[in-house]
Amino acid sequence: MQVAGFAGMAIAMGVLMASNFTQGGGFHTFLIFIGFIVFNLSMNMGPNSTTYILPAELFPTQLRATGVGFAAASAKVGATLGVFSLPLLQSVLGVSAVLMLMIVVSISGLIATWIFAIHTGLLTLEEHQSSALP
Repeated sequence: MQVAGFAGMAIAMGVLMASNFTQGGGFHTFLIFIGFIVFNLSMNMGPNSTTYILPAELFPTQLRATGVGFAAASAKVGATLGVFSLPLLQSVLGVSAVLMLMIVVSISGLIATWIFAIHTGLLTLEEHQSSALP
């Protein structure tokens, strides 16, 4: 889910970047709508959802509440930093540079997810956690 989400986010930012090179009108508006729709769907089906799913699966029972809380808090800190920093970056660098930055961040998230993925699909929660605990 997360890999597909990051890929969709990168593609959607590419569509938004492509809209910068069109001259107004219907096609320009269409690209903007498609870019934002695909970005939001991808973000919510991927990284946003896995913020709540993965910590509950990966942390042992003794640490689960702390792990889930830390993951949620980290996501909120990142969201807050984004709300304040992206408009500042846009005013300094321009829209195209911010869109390119978003593509790079999305692809970085995809690569990190691919490299560090933990596949627990064939294990029950108890089996997965018992192998990690001493």
